[in-house]
Amino acid sequence: MNLQLMEVLKQRLAASTTLDDLRALCREECARLGFHSFVYALRVPTQFAEARVIMLDGYPEGWVKRYFEAAHFEADPVMAHCASHIVPLRWSDLSLEPGSHAERVMHEAATFGMRDGVTMPVHSPQGELGILSFSLDSPPDEARAVLKPYAGDLVLRPVGTFVGNVNNDGPECLADAPAAPRQQSLL
Repeated sequence: MNLQLMEVLKQRLAASTTLDDLRALCREECARLGFHSFVYALRVPTQFAEARVIMLDGYPEGWVKRYFEAAHFEADPVMAHCASHIVPLRWSDLSLEPGSHAERVMHEAATFGMRDGVTMPVHSPQGELGILSFSLDSPPDEARAVLKPYAGDLVLRPVGTFVGNVNNDGPECLADAPAAPRQQSLL
């Protein structure tokens, strides 16, 4: 992604003042990047053992409801990666144990039109854990062609701006925080 485009995206994210604005921007970027659907979800701790989830759901109809009804969050291999990593994950890079609940989660996602994708973990200094995922309903070869350019090039700082906006802390929350050396290597 070129730096000029990144700056424009950062400005558009910072200017978004409602969840509908953010959802529309994410849909637009999702399509521009060649993906079919997206989700941005952020778990915000409210008390020691409680949290609220803020979600911009651009996933296929019915998936998020099914995901929570089936308690897929308990075995989601993408979320397991995101909880302990800061680098993006291509779903096709997952090593799943045959017959495991994690494998069933990914197979069921595919039946909803999410056969492959890329997910970027979002960790904030305040302890929030979030994800930004883009998915595809494409055969593996086509999916790889779309995913390859973005695996190491997902936007880290604009997402920080987005996290700040969602938390009502303003864009300065993370947007101007210096990227860690590992984050800089990804940019």
